[in-house]
Amino acid sequence: IVDKIGTAYEDDILATGFGSYLALPLLREKYSANMEEGEARALLEDCLRILFYRDCRALNRVQIAKVTKESGVLVSEPYELDTNWEFKGFITNKGEMGTDGGW
Repeated sequence: IVDKIGTAYEDDILATGFGSYLALPLLREKYSANMEEGEARALLEDCLRILFYRDCRALNRVQIAKVTKESGVLVSEPYELDTNWEFKGFITNKGEMGTDGGW
C-alpha cells in the first residue's frame, strides 16, 4: 500500500484511515494465515461493526469483496451488519449520570 503522503509498505493485513486506529489492532490479534473464509468474513464484519459504532457519520450497510486467482474479483451485494444498541451507556442520558450533560 502507498498512503496519501507516499509512504509505501507491505504487510499481510492492512487498514487505512480510521480503520488503522481501530480495526488494525483487532486484525493483528485475530488474523491467521490459515483462516477459513467464514472466519475471515466474521473478523472483517467485527472490524466494520466497531468502526460503525465509533463513527457518527457511518452506516452499517457494507459490501465485502473477495479476490482470488481462480475467480477474480467477487463483490457481495450490499447488506446491513447486525448491531446492538442495548448497552446502557448508549441510551442513558448523560445528564442523569451525576453531571450536567456537558463534556
